[in-house]
Amino acid sequence: MYYVMLPRSPDTGNMAMLTYEPDHPRRSWVRADRFSTDPAAPSFRQPPPEPVHAEVKPNRSGVMMEFWDNPVPLMTKRFHQALREVGVANLEIYAAEIFDPSTKKTFTDYVAYNIVGKIAAADLQRSRIDARVPERMVSMDFHSLAVDDDAAGGALMFRLAESVNAIIVHEKVKQHIEGLGFETVTFTVPANWAG
Repeated sequence: MYYVMLPRSPDTGNMAMLTYEPDHPRRSWVRADRFSTDPAAPSFRQPPPEPVHAEVKPNRSGVMMEFWDNPVPLMTKRFHQALREVGVANLEIYAAEIFDPSTKKTFTDYVAYNIVGKIAAADLQRSRIDARVPERMVSMDFHSLAVDDDAAGGALMFRLAESVNAIIVHEKVKQHIEGLGFETVTFTVPANWAG
């Protein structure tokens, strides 16, 4: 069984809200493709300069999350370690830092992550979609998602090819992360996810 992994608002306080200026306007962290090591590739397809820099929005300080997927994919080093422990091996990882201008503190215990691999695993017969939206890959508009477990093929973590903002994880990953007590990570059944 598969789940959608999402940041979870903290029980106390508010989630810190981030801003991010990419090094190139065409850099995409959600294509689910490896960044190229070919020096002839366009700069936005090559690995990003390190450390990847994000900032807490002015007056939007709050709880620093285990991970964000927007505006740039970031996760704590300990969350990355937990994913590795359960067998997730398709992440490209880059040094990252988050600066909070309100407190003047720089958080260096984060990495930027690129999920390598997108899978067309939506069961469109059982999903509910907005039929008015013509896209059927990358940015399909789901009101409710059904994942085809066979199409997912046992993958532990991937972006959904039909809607790449969805991070899909195997039940094994969910159980491992929940067992470690990460408070600002949640998993929802696909039927309850819209995006």
